[in-house]
Amino acid sequence: MKTTFTALTITLFAFASQAAVRHRPASPVALTTADFVTNPFPLQGETIQFTDRSSGSPSSWSWSFGDGTTSTLQNPTHAYAMDGTFTVELCVNGARGAACTRHDVVVRLDLTGTWKGRTNGSVEITFVILQQGMNITGTGEYKQLNRSGKGPLTGTVAGRDLTFTNEYPIESNCTGVANGILTVNGGMMSGDYESDDCGVLEHGTLTLVKQ
Repeated sequence: MKTTFTALTITLFAFASQAAVRHRPASPVALTTADFVTNPFPLQGETIQFTDRSSGSPSSWSWSFGDGTTSTLQNPTHAYAMDGTFTVELCVNGARGAACTRHDVVVRLDLTGTWKGRTNGSVEITFVILQQGMNITGTGEYKQLNRSGKGPLTGTVAGRDLTFTNEYPIESNCTGVANGILTVNGGMMSGDYESDDCGVLEHGTLTLVKQ
């Protein structure tokens, strides 16, 4: 009788184990999700890379760049003719479903180049600007009658406003410093500035035109 009980116990255990395997819930299949990234701080006219980061193995992509243009590539490129904030939408579709996502892309002005003009006090100013993202570097040159100076230009761009600082050595022991905020409108920028020209304080307006 003891042997029969042991055999019955083993048989019941094996049956229970097989039943547990047959009724084990299947792992859930990951659904499709949509996502993408772009290069940071894109500039007006710059070629922007849009990189698909969607999951769920999508097989088709539909992009809307917010300026009336579209693409069906997985990883398209696009350049904006104007600055501003554009809402980009990506919709993906595949065997595991469909999904869409939207991200705002802020496209900034590209001020790179040579800008020339003058102050309301007839001081000739030349800015040579190199822009990288929100920051600018370059040189600023000051000319008035027989006095002139040229030195480093730095600043930041926020929307259509350029906040700048320009140091311009005039003499071996004298350096002028000018700063201000200029608003860009097309190929022109203008606004208020103030300077300490080797002890001579000045406040006025400055207008520059892109060459």
